[in-house]
Amino acid sequence: MRVRFLLTSMGLVAVASSHLWCSSSTDAGPDVDAGPGSAASVDAEADADADATTAPECTDAFCRVAFPGRDDVVLALWARSAAEVWGVGLRGFAVKFDGKDWKQIPTNTKAGIFGVAGTPDGTVWGASSGQELLQLNLEKDGSAEAFDGGFLAKIDAIAARDAELVAVGAPVEIFSRDPPQPDNIWRYGSGPEGGAPAWTAISPPCPMGASERRCLRYRAVWIENAERQWFAGDDGKIFRTDTSPIGDGGPPDRIRLEEMNSSSLLRFNPLWGFDGNDIWAVGVEGVIRHWTGSAWMTVQSPVARELYGVWGSRPDDVWVVGDNGTILHWDGKSWALVDIPYAPDKHPRFYAVTGTGDDVWIAGEGALLRSTTRRAQ
Repeated sequence: MRVRFLLTSMGLVAVASSHLWCSSSTDAGPDVDAGPGSAASVDAEADADADATTAPECTDAFCRVAFPGRDDVVLALWARSAAEVWGVGLRGFAVKFDGKDWKQIPTNTKAGIFGVAGTPDGTVWGASSGQELLQLNLEKDGSAEAFDGGFLAKIDAIAARDAELVAVGAPVEIFSRDPPQPDNIWRYGSGPEGGAPAWTAISPPCPMGASERRCLRYRAVWIENAERQWFAGDDGKIFRTDTSPIGDGGPPDRIRLEEMNSSSLLRFNPLWGFDGNDIWAVGVEGVIRHWTGSAWMTVQSPVARELYGVWGSRPDDVWVVGDNGTILHWDGKSWALVDIPYAPDKHPRFYAVTGTGDDVWIAGEGALLRSTTRRAQ
């Protein structure tokens, strides 16, 4: 048995006898130069009070919304409908909007929850690590039910489409444990021979380094359909599953990946798409790429700030959020910077955006916004 520490680039330290990725000033989902709680981060509670007198509650596009734990950091949002919206974040934070109010969901964990997604059977997954996946819609002993996926990894993102559920992340070694398998993509479902649903590694073998296999860090996954998924992450890498006939190569329970030319070396954080001919990838230094069916096109960005979230209701209505209060909107022709209801020196970092139709939600460091279009209805 090997004994060692692995300090990931996220600043996450594996702790003996614990499976929790405990939140701190460095365990936000994306890698950032100054994460939540740092000197550059917003003191959310103080800022909320200050903003009440220095900035309007609403702009033409968005209004600030009160929610439980306003000093918490929301890292991911997911909406099934206008009456079911979920948010997750640092220190085990989870909330649900039922169409009228936001309510906090007990999770019985202090680990960061880095992704959230739901499936048609009503299950809503909150992704922290391979040994702590939360089924937020189910309650056990007074808190969201925890599910052990059976693998050692910090999960960076999770996505669902129809019955497909896929997570991406990075293997993490635990003190006094055997090293984890070099995998970075997992799927939830029945095994090849049936049986109860389970999380199974589906990533192709990671390339061999000097002494061991080294896996690329995927930060995002978007599911086109049951046969094709898209992945993006470090070093400007974007892949999609290769759906050509398998032939004689590769294990049958593993996907094969086709690398795409993104014309970038910058890290991509999220992915969002409408179909196989219309997909967006955004990331550090304001990088924006648009897949149009045959190539990843470079699209001019109004900002050089890091971008963390992307979501759209239709091809001419796409939203991107990021550092320093950044909200961008795509109208089908170009990206434009959107005003926010905060004082200029109180701009929070936005990590997540989701919605249903014109009802758009944005969240981040002690901040929650809702589009004025929906609020006026």
